[in-house]
Formats: sequence, C-alpha cells, structure tokens
Amino acid sequence: MVRKEIHGHLIGYDLARAAMLASALKFRLCSTQRSFTGSLQELREIAWHIKLRPGRLPEQRDSLLETISELAVGHRPERQ
Repeated sequence: MVRKEIHGHLIGYDLARAAMLASALKFRLCSTQRSFTGSLQELREIAWHIKLRPGRLPEQRDSLLETISELAVGHRPERQ
C-alpha cells in the first residue's frame, strides 16, 4: 500500500508539471516561472468541476491552462 501511495503522489506531481508545461507552451511563457503550489490547487479545483459537469472538458482545460499561466512565482534570487 505504501508503494501505491508513493506512486499516486508521483503521478500527481507529474500531472501538475505537465499542466504547467502545457500552459507555458500555449502562452509562450517560461514553465519554471509558474507556481507549482498554485497549479496543484487549480488541478484540485478543476477536478471538482469536472466531476460536477463532465461534459465541458475542453472549456475547463482551457480555463485551467489560462489560470496556471497567470500564477507566476515571485523573484527568487539564486534559485532554479
């Protein structure tokens, strides 16, 4: 069960990073300047909306990518 839980967390991490990359590519931004925590929060929120209204997936996906594009991290000197 511990392995399954770890794999679940890794899948969630990869999903968040993939959403950040998709958003950065769509809006021509730097993916490393997007907020990981904000992206996770938006993914949780969109998952709830998909559950409630599953027929609107394209609009929900576009909304997610647009929101992530607006979640920039602040100035972080000497961090990558």
